[in-house]
Amino acid sequence: MAKNKDRSILSWVFTLYYCQGLPFSIVRQVSVVFFKDQGVGLGSLGLTSLYGMPWTFKFLWGPFVDRFSTKRTWTLTMELLLGAVLGFVSLSILNGATVWSIALLFLIIAIIAATHDIAIDGFYLEALPKDNQAKYSGLWQMGYRLALLTGSGVLVGISKVVPWWGIFGLAGLFFIFARVWHGFILPQAELNSEGLTKGSTSQPRIPIIESFQTFLQLPGIGLAIAFFILYKVGDALLFGMSTPFLLDIGVQKDQLGLISGGFGTCSAILATLFGGWFISKYSLRRGLYIFSFIQSLAIPVYAYIAWTRPSIYMIGAGVVIEQVSAGLGSSAYANFMMRQINPKYKASHYAIGSSMMSLTTMLSGAVSGFAAQKYGYLSFFLIAFGASIPGLILVPFVARRPECR
Repeated sequence: MAKNKDRSILSWVFTLYYCQGLPFSIVRQVSVVFFKDQGVGLGSLGLTSLYGMPWTFKFLWGPFVDRFSTKRTWTLTMELLLGAVLGFVSLSILNGATVWSIALLFLIIAIIAATHDIAIDGFYLEALPKDNQAKYSGLWQMGYRLALLTGSGVLVGISKVVPWWGIFGLAGLFFIFARVWHGFILPQAELNSEGLTKGSTSQPRIPIIESFQTFLQLPGIGLAIAFFILYKVGDALLFGMSTPFLLDIGVQKDQLGLISGGFGTCSAILATLFGGWFISKYSLRRGLYIFSFIQSLAIPVYAYIAWTRPSIYMIGAGVVIEQVSAGLGSSAYANFMMRQINPKYKASHYAIGSSMMSLTTMLSGAVSGFAAQKYGYLSFFLIAFGASIPGLILVPFVARRPECR
């Protein structure tokens, strides 16, 4: 019986977070290649990071997801909407719509996807007991990373031979299928903090102000907020320009799909699984110390590539190194953030914490194109490394906290 239950959990945890990662990849990774194909300049490509706004400000409607209906219902509804809007993107491209109209549709997808994220994260925290949340953290990160592989690897790779309208049409059909699949497999197991089934009339209300107040009352939250904001600055700058950089130094789209989306993301998946296992066995404290420094020290690898312009094999090795380090760093960050919540406000508090990181990612990415254009790629990647140092400085202080044991 326990084995059957584990298999059931494995199936929905993996597929839920795969469905969380794919729209993010489409909006933040695939769209960059799409717009570059349409002749959009480097500075404007960096502005695609502003698609991160819904993820940054999702805490504003996170309490409504907590309050109305169940996370299961929200998840299924958002997947249906993702399928519909991606289908509309496909039809718009086929009918010769302008770049700006497609850009607006990507923003709509981002809003739906951010709401989808709130529902999935809340469902995960409510449907699993606390010990299982850590147990399956590596699995959900693997699903998420595999979705990034699908976007940056498969979708980008086949864009050399498949028209863009066909690519987005396939993505839309996938989310329709995901809606049907999750309708069958997701458990009806969500409980609120008082043990009542979600959606019951006795369910407590969670207004926005109360969510913020209780979040700011968490022990040591000031230090945690600083860490949320600074931890990913350098990595976000690098992420904003990594794809345009690789294309600009002569990497072809099919090579980019294989290197970044294939070898890089597969390596990151393995690194994420290892990170989850390491943290569960040796503590979050050790994971923060080791993985944070690895994440930061891998950024200069791109500076080396920009300086030497090595062979395609060396470029591939550099991309794998960077993505492995990012996977390890994300394992530590995700586990830390999950431990900074009040159980009564699981979805709201997690949304607030992840929104703070998204704010950093969005703003860093938005200026990345202009910075790379002004200073050149070599100097830009060195700047990104420097921007990662404040987060490293906070690690020893954060790692002392009791929840990092």
